[in-house]
Formats: sequence, C-alpha cells, structure tokens
Amino acid sequence: MTQTSAASESDLLSRIERASGDYNDGLFRMAVKMATGTGKTATMGMVIAWHAVNAVSSRRNGRHAGRYHTQFLAITPGLTVRERLGVLNPFAPNNVYAELDLVPADLREHLNRVQVRQINFQAFQRRDVLGQNVTGDTRRLLRRSDERVLESPEAMLQRVLRGMPALTGRGGKIVVLNDEAHHCYLPGHEDGGHAEPLTEDALSQEGEPAALWFNALRSLREAGLLAEPVYDFSATPMFISTSAGKNARMFPWCVSDFSLLDAIESGLVKIPRVPVEDDSDADSPVWRRLFQNTNPKTLHRGGLHGAIESGLNALYRNYEATFEQWCGESAERPMPTPPVLIAVAGNIGNAEALHQYMAGYTEEGPDGKLLYQPGACSLFSNVLPDRSGWQPSLRTLLVHSQLDQETAVTKGSRLGRALSIQAALLREMGDEPLAGMDDQAVVREALNTVGKVGKLGEQIRCVVSVSMLTEGWDAKCTHILGYRAFSTQLLCEQVVGRALRRSSYDVGDDGLLPPEFAEVLGVPFDFLPPASRHIAPQPDPRPTYEVRTLPGRQSLRIGFPLIASYRFAHGSGSRRLDPGRVERFTLADAPTMAVVVGVAGTEEIVASGPDDIRRQRVEAELASALAAAWERELMDAGESARRVFLFRNAIEDVRRWLEMPQVRAAAEGGDIWRRLVTSEARRQAVVAILDACVPADGMADGITGIFEQQALRSTHGIQYQTSLDDHYPDSLDAFCEHSEINIAACHSGLEAHIARLLDDHPQVTAWARNYGLGWTLPYLYDGVWRRYEPDFVARLFGGREGDTAVYLMIEGKGQPDDESDAKQRYVEDYWIPAVRNNDTLDPSLRRWTFTQVPASYEAYGADRSLLGIELNAAIHRARQLLPTAEGVR
Repeated sequence: MTQTSAASESDLLSRIERASGDYNDGLFRMAVKMATGTGKTATMGMVIAWHAVNAVSSRRNGRHAGRYHTQFLAITPGLTVRERLGVLNPFAPNNVYAELDLVPADLREHLNRVQVRQINFQAFQRRDVLGQNVTGDTRRLLRRSDERVLESPEAMLQRVLRGMPALTGRGGKIVVLNDEAHHCYLPGHEDGGHAEPLTEDALSQEGEPAALWFNALRSLREAGLLAEPVYDFSATPMFISTSAGKNARMFPWCVSDFSLLDAIESGLVKIPRVPVEDDSDADSPVWRRLFQNTNPKTLHRGGLHGAIESGLNALYRNYEATFEQWCGESAERPMPTPPVLIAVAGNIGNAEALHQYMAGYTEEGPDGKLLYQPGACSLFSNVLPDRSGWQPSLRTLLVHSQLDQETAVTKGSRLGRALSIQAALLREMGDEPLAGMDDQAVVREALNTVGKVGKLGEQIRCVVSVSMLTEGWDAKCTHILGYRAFSTQLLCEQVVGRALRRSSYDVGDDGLLPPEFAEVLGVPFDFLPPASRHIAPQPDPRPTYEVRTLPGRQSLRIGFPLIASYRFAHGSGSRRLDPGRVERFTLADAPTMAVVVGVAGTEEIVASGPDDIRRQRVEAELASALAAAWERELMDAGESARRVFLFRNAIEDVRRWLEMPQVRAAAEGGDIWRRLVTSEARRQAVVAILDACVPADGMADGITGIFEQQALRSTHGIQYQTSLDDHYPDSLDAFCEHSEINIAACHSGLEAHIARLLDDHPQVTAWARNYGLGWTLPYLYDGVWRRYEPDFVARLFGGREGDTAVYLMIEGKGQPDDESDAKQRYVEDYWIPAVRNNDTLDPSLRRWTFTQVPASYEAYGADRSLLGIELNAAIHRARQLLPTAEGVR
C-alpha cells in the first residue's frame, strides 16, 4: 500500500469514527447496508475469517498486535436469526466457510482457534437477582424497598458470556457483529451531538429494544471486553424511531450501501412485481393498496369482501399456476417442496380471518359434533375436501412476530389460543418427535423449516403472519399478500424482502443467474425512492372552546333512546322489491385483472374470478347474499324455515331486478349478470337491490329495540373542549337561545346554518347539536353493523313533559351516497318503529321523524331560505304524528 492510499484510508476511518462517536456515546461502529438475500451471513463469515487469518500472522511477525481477534459475538434480534447464524461456527456441519469456500485449504486450520457465540440482545437485560417469587417483605428487609434488585453489569456479562476466554483476560477482546442492526441505536441521539449517555435507570424507563441493545455494547466497552469497531449489518440501517417520517435517514456510520435496486439489477435476488395498471376506473391500481381500498377494514372468516377478496383470489390463481410448474404433473423437474405464499396482516383478528378463509376451520355442529369447513383456496386448505378431517400434513400456518421472542406468549390470550390450535395440528400431522416442546416452540420450528425437506414445515404452502414475518426467515416464497397499513417505504421494503431470497443459484447456459420473480399485491412498494420534499413547518395549535350544558335550562333538555340492536317479533314480515324504487344501475368498476411489473424482466397478468360463469349461479349467489342481509336485519338467523322463506323471496326479487330496463342498461346487450363475476360487483348489486326493497306488510309492527344498559341519554351534564372552526352562534361569547347546550360545534357551514334555523324557528321548542353527546343508532351497511351519529335533534310543538311533542332527527348531508341512504333507511324503517313500539318509554319520547338535507351548502347560494323550506316541509310531516284520540301513532 502506498503512503497516499494509507493516508486516505486513515482519513476515511477517522471520519467514520467521528460520525459514529457523535451518535453512539463515543463507540466506533461501521455499518454495511445489504439488501435481503445478498449474503449478509457470508460477509460476516468473511469478517471472521479475515480476523482469524490475520490474527495468526500478527502473532508470528509481531505487527498489528491487538488489531485482529478470534472471539466473536453475533448479537441478533430474535431466535430465528440466532439459529440461522449458527453457520458462522467453523465447527458446524453446514458452516458457511466450507459451503462457500471462503478460506483457502492451506489456511483453513486458522479457523480452529475461532470461537463464535450467537446471542439475542434480550439476554443483556439485567435480571432481578431475588427472582419473581420473593415477597415484598423480604425485599424491604434486604433493600428497604419494593423495587427490583438488579444484578450488576459484571454479573450480567458473566452470565451471558460464560465460557468465553475474554472474561478471564485470555484470548484478547470480543468482536461484535450486529445482525439486523437497525434495532440498535441510542434513543434521543438520532440527530447526533454529545448528549448525556443513557443511564441504567433511563434504560428501564425507555423500555425500548434499541436502548437495551445499545446498552449491551456499552457494557462490553466499560468492562474492557469490546474490540472496536463494532460491525453492523442490515438491509435497512435506519433509526427505527424516525422511520415513520418522510425524512428517515441511514446511519451516518454506514460505509457501504448495496441497495435493493442494486440487488435486483445484479440478479442476486428475485424481482418483485407489483401492480402498475388494472381494468378499474381508479386513479391507481386497486390491488396495489388492498388495505386502503377495502372497506370495512375488519375481515370475517365466513367470507372476504371488496378489494381484499378479489386481490387474494387473483394472487391465488397465479399461485396455482406456479404450483403446477413446480410440483404438478406437467412439471419438467418437480421441486421437492412447494412454493410459498405469505400473507401479512396488521392485527390478529384480520390474520385469523384470512387464515380461516384460505385454510378452513372447525366448528361445533348442532349435535355437538365437530364440523370441518374446507378453505376457499384448495391448495392451502388444511381440511380434506370431503370434510372428513384434516389433511395429512399442514398446508397453511398462522404465526405472529412475537413468536421469535424468548418470552412466552400468554396462553390465555387470543394469540396464545391461536398458537395452541396450530401446535395441536402440527403434533397431529407431524412425523417428528415434538415431545417436550411447548406450543410456541412447535410453531416456531414449523415456521423455520418451511420448504426444508424432511422437516416439520416441509409441505407448508402458505404462511399468514400477524405483523411482519420475523427477520432472517428463509423460504422459497413466490407470492406476497399485504393487508395492513404501510406508512413508509422502509416497511414496504422489509415486507417485500421476505420473498426476495432466490430459490436457486444455478447459473444458466449464458453464465448468468436466470431471473426469478415474486408477485406482490397489497404492498405499495416503489422501486425508486420518491424525491425529497420540502417539509412544511408545524402549524400553530388551533384555538379551542368549551361546549357545555347551561345551568337553569332543564326545560330545554332533550333525551335520546339508546338502542343497541333491533329484534323482530316471531313471524313478522320481511322486505320485497318495489319496482318503482329501482334506479339506474351503475356498476362502479372493480378490477378483475392487473398487470404486475418489476424493475426488470417480463410483466405478468394476475386475474380474479372463474373462467366460466352461468346465469343461474349468479342469481343464486345474489339471492343468497340478499337473504343473508335480510336475515341479519331480522335478527332471526336460527330459524331454518324463515331462511328458506327469505331465499325464495330473494331469488324472485333478484330475477325481477335483473330484468328491469334501468338495470339491463348497465351492460351492452342487456346481459348485466355477465358483469357480476366478482364478489365486489355482486356486493354492489345486492346494495342496489336492498335500496329498492320496502318493508312488507306488518314488518314495522314487529320491530322492537334492544336497549343499552343506560336506556336514555340527554343533553344534561355535557362538557368538552373542541377546535371545530364552524359553530353557532358565530360569537363564542354568545349562547344558543333554545338549546340546553351553550354552543353548537359544527363540521361545516351547512350545519352551522341548520343550527341557526332551529334556534329561530317558532315550532322548535328545544334542539341540540349531536356532537360529543354519545348518541348513536345501529345500521347495517356493506354487511357490517355500524353506528350512526345524527347531526341534530329538535323537539317540535310541545314541551318536555307535554303530550304534543314530536322529535325531528336532522342529517345535514352535503353529498348523499350509498351509505347515507342506508342510514336513512335504518332510521325510518327500523329505529323509529323500534322506539314507537316500546311501551316502556314515555309517550312523548316515542314519536320521531327524520329528514336529510340533500344538497351542499354552496348549492343554496344566497337564497338560504331554501333550507328553511326543507325544514318546514319536515315539520309539516312531523305534525302528522301528533297523537289522536286513538293514542300514539
């Protein structure tokens, strides 16, 4: 090496050391960014081999004493990575040095002096030396305190590093290799500077993995055991605490950046293909953001809905083709293990729903016997097609990121129960001896051996993960389904990275690695990061004001019945189609196919829906969904005779609806049923049919309400702060004249004007803005029960105790839509009859009517009297509800 190059190297190392020291309490760290699947483990092996070979040379010639070492500590974030790094041990049967021929044969013996230890960073947590079973009295006797008695840092290191020569002063210092090092940094130092180091007390208060891991490095340094620099390895070496922001930065001590794009272009990893266009009318591909484009977000095992169902079906159809190429009868060289699809959900509820939808489940039948329900995806179903029991080997596995921790998952928790079910299946199907392993260990073993011949997870084809799959997981994954919020590209890259490890490294005839692809739906991954944007300054906090009940206004108090759900009297009627209410059907485009493209290679088309469809099948599916909606409305799903009756009515109404001219016009040639091949299209059709249905005779008389534990809520005792810009009166110092509440906090100018009209109207004896009052009404929309919060309520004609009071519910809706129509239907057809039929309520609280202001505030222009006309018309209708000699109407 020339003097010039040596000086340049020294200057570079000095700059890195200074940058690292500013962020790491003086510690010298060197980080390497390497995309998943590009050989981090191999590079760690090279570092160990480099030290080992040079350590022998330095001892022989006396040069660079203390620079090279033979003791290594690989610190990892979880059990999966720790087990994978076992190949760094030169004496392991499948060690990385022999597999990749990292060391020449004549130098191989130098590795015999190397000692490598793999440890999870959680092991550096200082333990309570008294243990959990020591009583508070004993603690007070020993320490005069109820606080934990922590072991000393020296004792902690003795426990963690037991057997390593460095503890006895022999063998030099320990070289630390941080795998997945983005978990290790000093909290509060993300912007650099020489802040005070994190103390042990501060560490316990922080409770952050990053702080615990960093304190492990600092403990090694303070004990004189740490060889610097510390080597960091990560695909995303960034501060986790800032990764949610748009300005997430790499560790300043990063010395090499081999990005994911570099890895893809070099052919070292698979090429992820994401949707770039589809056949919907949306501005961007719907299947690129499945979670964002699916409503409601909560999934149920009985069936998926919207974008997640069509997207999953499309990805599964593509998986079927891949499975046939790999393992089918037409495969030229059948693979010993199947390809793997991973589905990532944001919470355990949605993960369980996806798992049960794809893999099937069991439930108890009416006779107490266990019923087996196969999954909708036959290749992933754990249940036999004939429903007689389980498959001989597990096909779909449900896991959680907590599985990778040494801390046991609570057995009574929802996650614990899910793991117990998975473990029971694995014990029933597995050939390996699993005795002595707890549920968590059994499931972890299955996950870590996915795609490994002769192991527990050999035949697993699908892994459904709660949160992100554990780091270091290695399987022949070919498909990814994301169903969670992806707030940053960092998270997208981490999830996509789980599928990028190549299945084969055999070169082709041209001497290059042939391309491999991973199909990705639901993860909005961008191949190139967006250009940096100007970060706007933090806006000033908005002023708040108080909304409260005014004293001395009991005469203006309004009570609200609180109904939790609806119930129908046995034998009451249902709904039927009203041809006069059928509107022109406009099918909002949902994708049936999408083009997925990677940064390189060919494009692929993924499509949803069966290849053939028959009208009778469409009619039956529509009728079934319509009958199910009626059944949910009637709250009488257990009556099989009613179910048959509902389906008969539904199939008649479906056939009539399909033949209506305003419906047939939605498709060329009039065959609208041909466009209803996807579940999303069928859902839109069911909504349209429901909107055209009216209550059958006697239906309203059979409705009653199931009240909340607190049957009534009122305008009494209201007090909260808000910053809503629109309000009535305009001055915060003024009060409403005919409301028990001082001011009406509004979301729009339209609502503020409605409040003004109510306060001035001679027929309104009391009114209230329903914001912050906790009054909601149940309604069914898109197959899910929801809660509706009306905008206003007004008492008309009479006083609070009078018999001539009628209550008017007002919704200030700027732009009506399908959901607002559903709210109105449930208020008028369900809530109002349920309240009217409840004879436990005071008669003055049993007369209700509803109106919805259908136009936007701007549409009224200067002639705001049109709002008054709307209100007067509603009041006129309400007058028809006044009591007669026959009693309450």
